[in-house]
Amino acid sequence: MPGPEDEIRSLADKIKDLKKHRSTMKTKLTRTLNQVKSEIGDDGGNMDREIVGELMKKADKIIEELETLNQEIFLVKEMNMAKLRNIWRTV
Repeated sequence: MPGPEDEIRSLADKIKDLKKHRSTMKTKLTRTLNQVKSEIGDDGGNMDREIVGELMKKADKIIEELETLNQEIFLVKEMNMAKLRNIWRTV
């Protein structure tokens, strides 16, 4: 039967996984924004507005996912802290 310590470890692992995914998404966002920068060029005169528009939509979706991940990480951390508080109360 899993105890509170196991639950805390599980939540800590979940936080670690979420942070790893967040890091991957940040890298993806950086690449997408670099593509936008490359497409626009130095003068912006030769850019394909359709490509830039699609890349910006992609960047917006990545940003939304990052915001969701940040919220999820925060909630899992709060759950973990609540579990720790309960353990300390029983000790």
